[in-house]
Amino acid sequence: MSYDNDLYSTIEKIYKKDDHVIVIFQVGLGGALGAISRYLLATYIESLGYNNQVSIFVVNILGALVAGFCITTLELNVESKFFQTFFIVGFLASFTTFSTIAVATDQLFIRGQYLIGLMNITGNIFFGLLAGLIGILAARAIN
Repeated sequence: MSYDNDLYSTIEKIYKKDDHVIVIFQVGLGGALGAISRYLLATYIESLGYNNQVSIFVVNILGALVAGFCITTLELNVESKFFQTFFIVGFLASFTTFSTIAVATDQLFIRGQYLIGLMNITGNIFFGLLAGLIGILAARAIN
């Protein structure tokens, strides 16, 4: 019984002493769930017959929309460190990644599909910005 109390006391001291342990766990868990969600959604989109660039596009535009909405909501009226670290830094950061867009575009360029590559990168950026703006405006309208 003493061992359990000592272990609990030690864990409690670590958490109180260093909030980073909790934050790292929240970011990691959110990141894992975001990556799994990205994979499942991209796999579903590709199962409908669309290619990898379309699934990347849909995932990133959806992520930009949700990020715009959530970050604005957080700024306006939610003071939640958990929400920020778990959902925004963890989940959304792993759900959407610029590196995926970059590699997919590079692959198109390497295959000589320059116009499609240019459309891919500019479309992701333009519609990502537009989706983010829509998310921001929706959050402001609701809040």
